[in-house]
Amino acid sequence: MVAITSPANGDVVLPGQVVKLAAEAKDLLGKPLPAAQARWHVVLHDGDQTRTLTDTTGAAASIEMPKTTSEGAYVEALFSAQSAGGKVSAAHVDVYAPSQDGYIRSWWLTGGSAFGTLDDDRLPAARPTASASPAT
Repeated sequence: MVAITSPANGDVVLPGQVVKLAAEAKDLLGKPLPAAQARWHVVLHDGDQTRTLTDTTGAAASIEMPKTTSEGAYVEALFSAQSAGGKVSAAHVDVYAPSQDGYIRSWWLTGGSAFGTLDDDRLPAARPTASASPAT
């Protein structure tokens, strides 16, 4: 069994920031597998191009978030482990670069819907001002 503990799926990371990859791998009895039996394969998907960022052994690794050139670019981090009996288990997360316009969309961060209304770009409604009434 494998589980990625960091980063979370859908995290948004600025270019140049270090992304720490952490995972755990256990056999069917729940005992940790040796680091030599675990592997990270991390790929940048940028438009119609892909590029391997790292392919390393162990339960922990790190990458520097690359600068991307296309909207919707992301890094796919795949973690896999093989038990002594040859069984392979894998998990993956996608880490995104911020939108080209620099706006971090809260629906993405909160797991909401891209098609729902956020109403985050409207100014608050004006409050009526109290008017003094003439003294009688």
